[in-house]
Amino acid sequence: MQKNKYMMHMDLSNNYFNKDQSKKIAEALEFNKTMYGFHFSGNVGYVDSRMFLVILQLY
Repeated sequence: MQKNKYMMHMDLSNNYFNKDQSKKIAEALEFNKTMYGFHFSGNVGYVDSRMFLVILQLY
């Protein structure tokens, strides 16, 4: 995801990623500049209005 130059859309919804897995995905996506659509519902986190993956703080 970091170096991909052609990916424009990714749907990772409902894969039940935990906090650590979601954090790794968020870190990889920070450098992606080609993505126009990203879906992450049903996991620990959400996509904000700037297309960043925000990890929910769990107690």
